Amino acid sequence: MRRTVSGLVVAALLTFAVAAPVGATTAISGGNDVSARPSLDSYSNFVIVDRNNPISGAGVLTSWSFWAGATSGVNLVVVRAATVVAMSPMVTPSTTGVAVTTALSPALPVQAGDYVGLYFASTGVVPFSGIASGGTSGTVLYTANGSGVPAVGGTLTKEGEVDRIYSVSVSGIVPGSHEKTDLVPYPTGSAVGAVIFNSSAGNPNNLELTVQLKKVTPDTTYDIYIYLDQPGTSINGFGHPLATLTTNGVGNGTVHVNATIPEGIHTVGVDVVLHGDVNGYDVYVTPGLYGQNLFMLFK
Repeated sequence: MRRTVSGLVVAALLTFAVAAPVGATTAISGGNDVSARPSLDSYSNFVIVDRNNPISGAGVLTSWSFWAGATSGVNLVVVRAATVVAMSPMVTPSTTGVAVTTALSPALPVQAGDYVGLYFASTGVVPFSGIASGGTSGTVLYTANGSGVPAVGGTLTKEGEVDRIYSVSVSGIVPGSHEKTDLVPYPTGSAVGAVIFNSSAGNPNNLELTVQLKKVTPDTTYDIYIYLDQPGTSINGFGHPLATLTTNGVGNGTVHVNATIPEGIHTVGVDVVLHGDVNGYDVYVTPGLYGQNLFMLFK
């Protein structure tokens, strides 16, 4: 990751498709099938909470989808009981009558049983069906017309309940305690090594990291930076590598690193630069470093 005296120069995102990690992750989901439905809300600037199919597991949401019934702004809202626990950036469809899928970066942490909700900046964007009588049996909760943008950490004030189903779904993963991914040249190139991440069984808050380089420049020393949750500052502080690795005469090298990680789900990434390079120009990275797409569980 390029570091200069004036700060970080952020490069273009590397996509998840470049480097799907090998690890003990399982999929989670929530919401309903995304398809054309007959009705749109007439309320504006309000929230609905669809309780038909809660989120299936604890983890992170990595994308969400909805059927575009209008070209106004809509946000995904994750609700736990009556509390807003996460919210996506606003998406405004450019056309109607299509399914829209948007990656979530950063990913949104969730728990099993959380509900999928929507905030409509104007009138309804995502269509619904199954209108029936309201009351306490209603599958969908809604706030008052004009109630405003929900605040993460805030409590929703319900105006009512109705029996509906909205064309919105979410998907994500349950992070594992072991992940393995490639090291690749920056900005492009084939794998030249690997990184193995483990949260140790004896001390789950300990990250055990193995960095391997193979057949790169011989007799060369590299600095190893580890990033947690956001690119920009390594877990050892700005400009301070957590370890160094020196290759042998044929360009192979391995280093083992331990670091204490806070409890919870975190994204992790590794950046390898030449030892002593004051600018910190990237040489090798874990694909997804800038997008922070590799997830680990520490508990």
